[in-house]
Amino acid sequence: MPTLSSIYSQGCSNDLFEVVVADNGAGSDLESRIAGLEYPNLKYVKSQAQGFLNIIFSLQQGTGLYRKMLNHRSLLTPGSLQSMIGLVDELKDTRPVLYMSDANLKVSDV
Repeated sequence: MPTLSSIYSQGCSNDLFEVVVADNGAGSDLESRIAGLEYPNLKYVKSQAQGFLNIIFSLQQGTGLYRKMLNHRSLLTPGSLQSMIGLVDELKDTRPVLYMSDANLKVSDV
């Protein structure tokens, strides 16, 4: 599970973030694979939502001030989780809408 590995290898304290896995795959063995992981901030939820609606469903399951969607093909680069947590902490009083594009926008002035 490369996506989860990229998150948990960041070295951030588990009480600073949570991970919600919304599984909408038919016949998926993901639940049993996640059950073997011992992360106190990892939540598995079976979902019937399809396509983009699963993203909305997964974001609704989170409890944090800031929510970041990653699909099962996404990987976090080293240090990126701490950077996002730091930015959210810095701006939490004004509560702006933040969009983390994963560097795919290719726009230099954003």
